[in-house]
Amino acid sequence: MHDIVVPLDGTPLSEAALPWAHTIADRTGGRLHLVHVHIPFQVPTCREVTGERVGQTLREIADATSERESDYLRETRGRIQISHPTPEVSTALLQGPMRAALLEHAGEAGATLIVMATRPLRGLDRAWSGSVTDELVRRCPIPVLIVRGHEGPHIEPRVNRVMVPLDGSITAESAVAHAIALARVFDADLLFVRVLGTDRDEQSAEQYLDGIKARVRPSGLAAETRVAAGRDVADTLIQVATESRAGVVALASHYRRGLSRLVFGNVAETLVRDGSRPVLVLADRALRAAGASQIVAWS
Repeated sequence: MHDIVVPLDGTPLSEAALPWAHTIADRTGGRLHLVHVHIPFQVPTCREVTGERVGQTLREIADATSERESDYLRETRGRIQISHPTPEVSTALLQGPMRAALLEHAGEAGATLIVMATRPLRGLDRAWSGSVTDELVRRCPIPVLIVRGHEGPHIEPRVNRVMVPLDGSITAESAVAHAIALARVFDADLLFVRVLGTDRDEQSAEQYLDGIKARVRPSGLAAETRVAAGRDVADTLIQVATESRAGVVALASHYRRGLSRLVFGNVAETLVRDGSRPVLVLADRALRAAGASQIVAWS
């Protein structure tokens, strides 16, 4: 059973995550947790600074804002339950800061997945300020499915193929179990991809991917492999995802930080920023939470 947390901010962009979360929860017998993080502004209380009337007005505005946010969550839950009686849907209005509030709630709810929509940041904005999605994924102990915000809240998700980039490491292979689970939800097949530079051994790469394919055979899912040549791993993966019509890319990632992220980039982050497919990411803490024994036992 999946307990799925869906962060919402009141915009159609954030609600693009709802069809994905609902489909996964419905087909796995899971539950949805719709959450909104209220960011309170500081209300001055010193009469000498604001005056008693101004302070009271600001407090009333803060209370009204919180009430509107609670109403939004209730209305969203109502819309889902009218059109789809299942799965079970709960709501929670959280108190900021945003990342910490989302992670705490996910832990308390026993969530196994976070599904969220994003509008990626670029350039220096990405390097220095980051984004809620970026910070959440890096510190999240469970997988995060990141969908494109421009899809909107009414587009039914369809996935025919789940693509899994692999580099020969156990870390990368930890995404396979989650790709299998996602493929089962959508009755999709699997595509294992390895990107090589022009001077690498293509035959060895093909043998490695064939070994992975053999290990997932007991799952009953159809699987294909592909070795692709390209100097830029992320750009090559985006091209392969487009050509193969992959519905989701699932991968494990060690996120870089700060200036190194700007200079060297990050495969998962580039896929989210520049790709057109949803991305299921297991970052550092999710990998540590899984433990080495679970990473190698996915078959």
